[in-house]
Amino acid sequence: GKVDEAIAEYRTGIDKAGLEGVLSREGLGIALETKAAAEKDVAARQKLLEEALAAFTSMQPDAAGPRHGYALYHQGRVLQTLGKPADAKARFEQAKEADASPELAALVEQRLASLGAS
Repeated sequence: GKVDEAIAEYRTGIDKAGLEGVLSREGLGIALETKAAAEKDVAARQKLLEEALAAFTSMQPDAAGPRHGYALYHQGRVLQTLGKPADAKARFEQAKEADASPELAALVEQRLASLGAS
């Protein structure tokens, strides 16, 4: 329940190399998204979602790096929340191609189904 503290803590690790940096950027994106969900002001919510999208975009830029598929999946989720279904679908398809793990594939398929695609 301490989202602001989590955001501050994750920000300390976003410039780190390797998996620690990837997980810090992922955590930051999730924390920003959580804060956005609780925000009543539309403009502030939009700004937080855009910050979350930026965190997920920088999460793992290396296509061969760990959690790249999840970075794309998270981007798709935020794009869907932002009301950009075509962009979201594209990210979900990229996530499916980037990571063939059954866990991520199931998450992607659920999101694609919610968009009316599969």
